[in-house]
Amino acid sequence: MNVERNKSVVHRLFDEIWNGRQFDAIDELYAPDYVADYRPYAALRVGRDSVREMVERIQLGDWGPLPPTGKRLEFEEMLMLTFNDSGRVVHQRGIVDNLAGLRQAGVMPTPKQ
Repeated sequence: MNVERNKSVVHRLFDEIWNGRQFDAIDELYAPDYVADYRPYAALRVGRDSVREMVERIQLGDWGPLPPTGKRLEFEEMLMLTFNDSGRVVHQRGIVDNLAGLRQAGVMPTPKQ
């Protein structure tokens, strides 16, 4: 296991792809047989093209079945990444705080303090 290499890949994933929209880095950082698993909230996504689709979709404002609201949503997500021997991400399991996002979008009420 190469911890420092994996840390570097994670930083690049977010800096270059997810925040920087540099799609040319996808082939370098994700394995061809990459799988994104966000079940039960989304179907399995397979292959590098799914990364591009996910990044493009979050920039458009759609969030699952919800249309864009014009509001900025901020919520936490925990990722568990599996790397292959070449240091590419082969599996991504995500757990998202969907309730916080739904509250910010105005779909779910915020509890009274």
